[in-house]
Amino acid sequence: MKIRDGKTEDAKMLSELGARTFYDTFAKDNTPENIDAYIKKSFSPDIQFNELLQPAVVFLIAEVEGIPVGYAQLILSSRDEQAAGDQEDLRLTGISRQGSRKRTHASNAA
Repeated sequence: MKIRDGKTEDAKMLSELGARTFYDTFAKDNTPENIDAYIKKSFSPDIQFNELLQPAVVFLIAEVEGIPVGYAQLILSSRDEQAAGDQEDLRLTGISRQGSRKRTHASNAA
C-alpha cells in the first residue's frame, strides 16, 4: 500500500470514492432520501476540487497497485481558531476505505 498526498487532479476520484464508501457504510441505517441528500451536498468533483485548493485541507490517498482504495481528510486549525482557545492543531474529518464498513465521518450521516 502506498500513501500519497491528494492533488487537484484527484477531485473526481475522491468524490466518487467518498460517495461510494459513504453509501456502503450508512445506507442500511438511513433512508434513501437522507443518503442522497448528504451525498449531493458533500461529494462532487467541484466540492472536492475546492477542498483540495484549501491550504488548510490535506487529503492522504491510499493506493494498492496504483488503484485508490481509501483516503483520509485532515483540516489544520487556523491561528485564529487556536487564539480563540481551540487547542486542536489538526482535525481528522473523515476516513474512507473501499470494500469495508470502516468509514468514519465527523458529521452525522444525514
